[in-house]
Amino acid sequence: MERQVSIRLPATLLDELERRARRRKRTRAAMIRAALDAYVALPDGALEDHPADRVRDLLGSVEGLPADLATSADAYLADLGAQRR
Repeated sequence: MERQVSIRLPATLLDELERRARRRKRTRAAMIRAALDAYVALPDGALEDHPADRVRDLLGSVEGLPADLATSADAYLADLGAQRR
């Protein structure tokens, strides 16, 4: 049996929720349930760490890449696609 919960939301959050609900043709309640379902499906603490912290030991472990890859990734990726044609 479902139970009711009442919450207060900042106006900006509620506006965004309503915008997304309209776009998906869903109710606000359905959107909130979906968001909560996704949240509770995450392992405990999953949102507390910065994503880079989970792969920190891999950073810098690949050799032979351009030194400016971090700042020029778009140019390298565009070039990669052009070479495949």
